[in-house]
Amino acid sequence: MLLDEGQAFRDRLTSPEIGKNVVYNMIEGVPHGWDKAPNPWKPTPGVREHYLRACKELRRVFGETGANETVVGEGPAAPVSAAPRGSVQVVN
Repeated sequence: MLLDEGQAFRDRLTSPEIGKNVVYNMIEGVPHGWDKAPNPWKPTPGVREHYLRACKELRRVFGETGANETVVGEGPAAPVSAAPRGSVQVVN
């Protein structure tokens, strides 16, 4: 489906001409959209862990907080959201 295009994009970004550092993780044996369960109350196993890993990498790349981010909760371990003001935010 989109596998060949994703791999080609990864290869182009990591090529000597562009030279980006790319974190790429292909989930074997699952179709496109595997992370979108038909029943939101029964999420697909492993989805949470993959999204948490992706969010951790995004925090590493973009920094823990920025000028336009809103800290939700209390204390230093509060989750960070870059949602636009007035948008609906869901936090577990």
